[in-house]
Amino acid sequence: MQHFTQNLAGSQPVFITQRQLPDDENACNSARFSELRKQLVAATRRFQPKQSQGLAQDVVFRVIDKWWAWEERKNRTDAGLRYPDTPIPNHGVMDDPVIYACVRQYAELAVATSAPMVAFHIGLLYTALLPKEIQTRQGMFFTPPALAKKLVEMSRKAGADWSTARVLEPSCGSGVVLVTALDEILHSMKDFFPPLLYSQLESRIQAYDADPFCAWMSQIMVDAILLPHFNDCDDYLPELVWCSDTLGLEEETKFDLIIGNPPFGKTKLSRAQKETFGRSVFGHPNKYGLFLDHAVANTSDSGVICFVTPTSYMSGHSFKNLRTLLRSEARPHSVCFLDQRSGVFDGVIQALALSSFAKSHSKGDICVEQVHVTPNGGLDVTELGTFQLPEEMAAPWLLPRQFEHVSLISSATELPCRIKDWGYDIKTGPMIWSRYKKRLSNRPSETSYPLIWSEAVRSEGQFEWAAKRKNGQRWCKLEKGEDHLLQSAPCVLVQRTTSPEQPRRLNAALLPQSFLEGHRAVIIENHLNVLYPTTDKTAVSLEVLNAFLNSGVMDLLLRCLSGSCAVSVAELHALPLPCPSSMERLQVLVGRGASQIDIEAECWRIFTGEPTGSNWLPSIIED
Repeated sequence: MQHFTQNLAGSQPVFITQRQLPDDENACNSARFSELRKQLVAATRRFQPKQSQGLAQDVVFRVIDKWWAWEERKNRTDAGLRYPDTPIPNHGVMDDPVIYACVRQYAELAVATSAPMVAFHIGLLYTALLPKEIQTRQGMFFTPPALAKKLVEMSRKAGADWSTARVLEPSCGSGVVLVTALDEILHSMKDFFPPLLYSQLESRIQAYDADPFCAWMSQIMVDAILLPHFNDCDDYLPELVWCSDTLGLEEETKFDLIIGNPPFGKTKLSRAQKETFGRSVFGHPNKYGLFLDHAVANTSDSGVICFVTPTSYMSGHSFKNLRTLLRSEARPHSVCFLDQRSGVFDGVIQALALSSFAKSHSKGDICVEQVHVTPNGGLDVTELGTFQLPEEMAAPWLLPRQFEHVSLISSATELPCRIKDWGYDIKTGPMIWSRYKKRLSNRPSETSYPLIWSEAVRSEGQFEWAAKRKNGQRWCKLEKGEDHLLQSAPCVLVQRTTSPEQPRRLNAALLPQSFLEGHRAVIIENHLNVLYPTTDKTAVSLEVLNAFLNSGVMDLLLRCLSGSCAVSVAELHALPLPCPSSMERLQVLVGRGASQIDIEAECWRIFTGEPTGSNWLPSIIED
């Protein structure tokens, strides 16, 4: 592990003011920070067209250096800045008058801002100046201060005792969650003398980050918040942040609370990591899943875990082992769904949630909330209630994302059937087109079959093979022994992925018998799921199944089950469905070609028991 050198010339305090700015002032400051970031990004690109990590570190270091100098002047101190072990590359950025002016203004603005907000905006500046591939590879997306405070609140409700807890921040970034947690610990030790406070802090809280510059930034934020508490003490400030990969560490002592915003993104495991994290991995591992596994292994018997993560762990098939681990060893206590996909975490468009887990929580239920980050940096929180998780440990979690979904989810969890009970099974389209590139064609031949791409699934449940496809490659030649790629019976096709601009997540279409008769059989590409009958007489017809899947209520139900744009086989299997006998009226409506509004209303009635009516339909979540 790396550490950082200390240079404290004086004993007078240097600190960030902890006053809470009024909401309008917070919003104004955030807007000014944002405008200065844009100016710095533009200026550095003119100064040096190709972004680099060294250039980003140089600019941010100058901001921190200036900010520290402003704090010295404000508080009439002569304390020195703690410097990183690794020298910051000097690109001469301060010779550029535009960069110099922006750096000065950014630092001056930070002086009148709370510690978590300073850490947040300095972190945003760092990532804005970084090459995007580095930000993505390292998963650098820093936590807004309001969400950091919410994590602390959730940890307390889950049982964390901040007056005694030993706390770990496993991926501290620029220090937002860390200084928020540190402030909570300091509040519980406000009457401690400096020497005792020093020893308590060293034993009570620690943080890691694999990026040396991020670790240094976090330690600077820690220094700023601690200096007022050590103004009469000649000792060095406690060193709480270390540059190291948390996942490679073996902790000697368990933590009472592990809290933070771990990096996320797919990764590859070393042989040693496969041994360590094999219990929670299925398929492609995700970084944040490994951090959750590490947290489970390193919390005490009464420990609490609080993380900001994507919502995919709650339903994704590749997280089924992780769900089993969490349900078995660190039971979910609460989840708070963030209702914005963009504009909160810079550059993130995934659905996100704040989750708490408690090893002492013995119930199978989970408290659910919805949170909205306001333009002024505050939070609007809506309590949605307490909901039971499925009996099967690995099963996806069906939970409401906002208040309008509560009655639907309450009704849906009581439904007894799944797709197999209706007489169907599900598979993924067997043809991976990239393996058959040389056999694709825009013209038919004696040995070719129609290739069904995902574009063939059109709006409102329509199948259209003639839908536009790049290069017009709609035929594929097969060779002997490849009959397993063929589909020769009617089925329902469901798109496996949707783009953010699509209004619906669940898009289905019936592959009709008439089309199959004209072409003998078809080949279904891998970006489609195939719902096919397993019996000659299904409990619900293909036509009704298709209409039901294309209803707004089913789209909404899937959104409450899945937090990603992907629609997996496992999630379709997990969707709760009513008894086939409940579908008789829908069968009549579909058979006589009723309007989509009437079908929608009937589908909603099937779930909730509300009377049908074309003048009222449930709202659909906006992506």
